[in-house]
Amino acid sequence: MMDRDMRPTRFDLMLQVARDFISEWFDQNPLGQIGIVGMRAGLGERIGEMSGKTTLVSPFIFMLKHPSRKSTRSSQIDIGQNQA
Repeated sequence: MMDRDMRPTRFDLMLQVARDFISEWFDQNPLGQIGIVGMRAGLGERIGEMSGKTTLVSPFIFMLKHPSRKSTRSSQIDIGQNQA
């Protein structure tokens, strides 16, 4: 995530895409709810509570920090499937 093949980094790009997704999702699903879950130390962690308002969900994206170690999407999916 910290590789510089995308400017500024993949992590920063991922945060921007997540913000855009949340905004667009609420435009298309005005009665829906969304929550934010992330991975830390191989475990799923709730980052943001379920909410039906963009103003309550989006701030959680800004609070995320750069990952302390590298992990791949596939390893996170494998961990999630093994815990289910």
